[in-house]
Amino acid sequence: MNFINQKERKTKILIVDDEAFNLMACKYILKAAGFQKVEQRVDTATNGQIALDMVKKDVQENKLSKYDLILMDQNMPVLNGCSATKSIREYLYHSLNPQPIIVGVSGQVEDEYVKKAVKYGMNQILSKPLDYKSIAVLLKVLNYI
Repeated sequence: MNFINQKERKTKILIVDDEAFNLMACKYILKAAGFQKVEQRVDTATNGQIALDMVKKDVQENKLSKYDLILMDQNMPVLNGCSATKSIREYLYHSLNPQPIIVGVSGQVEDEYVKKAVKYGMNQILSKPLDYKSIAVLLKVLNYI
């Protein structure tokens, strides 16, 4: 996979979750973990279809997806996290775009579920509820903070 080089531009994050509280909490945790300018650099979507549409629109308008990291809830209406991840990966591949890191966010972290998520294209799974430490480690490992 061709992943985005973070040194070439500022990191942009997309949070996908159908619960408004989870979207707000994730933004708060990102900020607490040291991610700068959250309001300008973090977008949100309330289901997988909206996230896919946002990625497609971005590529159509700018020829490049702006998202470096997608935090993807699993159980959502309209289009779930695994299906959205697979569709985003396929769309970006066919449009010759770099692939973002896609991290699944779920209360289900059993081996079978994690294997399914990875099969659909997720890079990692984080357990809900998200906490400061897991987000801070993720951001540091990816050199986002």
